[in-house]
Amino acid sequence: MKGVPIDNALTVARHLDRNGGATLEELAAEACISEASAKRLLHVMREQLGMRIEWTGQPGVAGGEYVLEDWGILDDKRVLREGGSGELR
Repeated sequence: MKGVPIDNALTVARHLDRNGGATLEELAAEACISEASAKRLLHVMREQLGMRIEWTGQPGVAGGEYVLEDWGILDDKRVLREGGSGELR
């Protein structure tokens, strides 16, 4: 993924799977990146990895979470099995 470490994408995907959803603030904290970087990361995960990540909130209204609906090209079992490693073997 151009300009985006795969480690961050895997960390965010695992967090969404483990928690059933998360706010932008939570995802940024989990990946140790800014909220702006987390937004860009979500975009890359959708566009380049084919992941379906939905927002549950309403436009212009506080609240809501991002929810992972589909892992796209990633093998969810393999990603979850690898734990904290940024490498997929």
